[in-house]
Amino acid sequence: MRDLRGEQLRHRSMLVNVTRFTDVQQRVAERMEVELYDLKEEVKQFLAAPGETWKRDLRWWPCTRPGRTNMRTAATIGMPSARLMFESVEPIKVLTINQKTAAEQKLNYRLYDKTEKGRRVIAVGGLTLSRGLTLMDCPSAISTGFEGYDTLLQMGRWFGYRPGYDDLCRVWMPDMVQEWFEHIGEVVSELRSDLLRMHASRQPPRRFGIRLSAT
Repeated sequence: MRDLRGEQLRHRSMLVNVTRFTDVQQRVAERMEVELYDLKEEVKQFLAAPGETWKRDLRWWPCTRPGRTNMRTAATIGMPSARLMFESVEPIKVLTINQKTAAEQKLNYRLYDKTEKGRRVIAVGGLTLSRGLTLMDCPSAISTGFEGYDTLLQMGRWFGYRPGYDDLCRVWMPDMVQEWFEHIGEVVSELRSDLLRMHASRQPPRRFGIRLSAT
């Protein structure tokens, strides 16, 4: 969709933050690599023989599964769009980002600044993605979250403004994690109110005690 809109920013990222255990991260990445390979192959087959492919019950894209676009939809908008679909997804790589990540597997967006499609990745990781790294142009994320206030505040960057494609942003997380984010939002709102009250009273900071939430 973003390529169809002709965006100048070419980098594309998806974040998968489901565990802090590196061995599990690797297994998740391997499963995603298989799925990504299957999707690319289905687009290739459609381009090679659209008449035959259309007869099959293709399982991907949103007419059949949430978050996906049925290839039959691509057929109705024509081969040029289907070809653009392949050009958009073909460069995508699945990377595992943690302390064990080899140097050649680092994100290194700058190395791809002058390439036609930029850096397109599905980044699988844990604490490194939660606190130590910001993904460029990341409209989608999957997370089980971490309960600490400091980590939740860092993870809140995932919800930042995305001019031109904010309607495409998606974040998937369990209900409990949503409640954690709601709670930290309330805590920050209370802190801001306290600071405004302190400012309005025109008293020095030593005259005030900052409240801390007990939960």
